[in-house]
Amino acid sequence: MASMTEFARRTAAREIDAREEVARQDLATAIAEIFTPRVCGDRRVIKTERTYGHVTVRIAGPELTATDLGVLLALYVLAARNVSDVAPCATRGGLMPLERRDENAADGLDSLAVHTTLGEVAAMIGRDPRDTRAKDMVHGSLQYLMMVVVSGGRENRWAANHLISAAKDEGGGIVVYLNFRATHAVMGAGQWAAVDMARFREASEIERVLMHRLAAHCTGGAPLPVSLDRLAKTCWTRPPKNGDDARKRRNRIRDALPYALPANVTATIDQKGLVTFRRGTRNTRAEAV
Repeated sequence: MASMTEFARRTAAREIDAREEVARQDLATAIAEIFTPRVCGDRRVIKTERTYGHVTVRIAGPELTATDLGVLLALYVLAARNVSDVAPCATRGGLMPLERRDENAADGLDSLAVHTTLGEVAAMIGRDPRDTRAKDMVHGSLQYLMMVVVSGGRENRWAANHLISAAKDEGGGIVVYLNFRATHAVMGAGQWAAVDMARFREASEIERVLMHRLAAHCTGGAPLPVSLDRLAKTCWTRPPKNGDDARKRRNRIRDALPYALPANVTATIDQKGLVTFRRGTRNTRAEAV
């Protein structure tokens, strides 16, 4: 794995090779507030809506935990490895078909097929690939991920698909199909946010969710300031029970922030709880104060 500063440089230049353990996730999914550290009891139905330019993206489905997030990001890494012999994504201009295709064409990489095993996915998020419980955990997460529906619309035109469009058992192995938006993100075509899986494996549940959220927040230009309360709201799908619970969440975000910051981004927190981000130089380490 590249050093932290080298990872930052490559991320900024969009030069991440598929053979590195970097998950390229669709920016709309990364921004959607559907992930939470863990769920106690039944999962609620979450609906989010964001407008990007003239396109409105709606995401609906069950609450997803930090474990579900890890399984999803692991699939993105493995999907990219399926095509890693082509080139790093920055030089993949000819890989995605840009010309007009016949309707119902099945060869346009509208969906990437990820050929893997439950154990390989478990290992990618730091679990023992031989552990039956870890494999059952991955299988359970796949079912919840397939319940999430992503739709996009522009004026009177719209399209919808599942976050994971399908999955099947192949007698010891599995095949998982990513939707159109995820496929384009994995291939490096379109807007995406990067998560370093080597660091993700070592993170706590709240650090994982915050890492995923900040990867999207800090993509592109200078990251905008955001309050601890706002970060807490994006990292928990349910409101705090009371004022004490809200304070505990802010403190957990404050504690998790140093580890969850993207490479080459620093953050300061003022007395009012406003987090200000700054992109550092190539030799700057990510830290929060």
